[in-house]
Amino acid sequence: MYVERIDYSSIRDIRRNKHNKKSKCMTKKLKRSQTNRMLTGVCGGIAEYMNVDATLVRVAFAIAAVLGVGAPGIVYLILVFIMPDEY
Repeated sequence: MYVERIDYSSIRDIRRNKHNKKSKCMTKKLKRSQTNRMLTGVCGGIAEYMNVDATLVRVAFAIAAVLGVGAPGIVYLILVFIMPDEY
């Protein structure tokens, strides 16, 4: 009877890299943009998080504001205080 030997070193490496802050596979975080901002960087931060042009997010916000869909002004103000600033 043959028993296959399991190599646990690769599992340990995966666990170690999971907790390593300098890991290559870091998750994206929603933050206000410092470089792509008009007022507070909320739309720029959303655009960077979604990998789209910031102009598209701003236009979508403007259209929502004109149409009154979902109270965009209130949502924007909430996001200003909730979203952390990019360092």
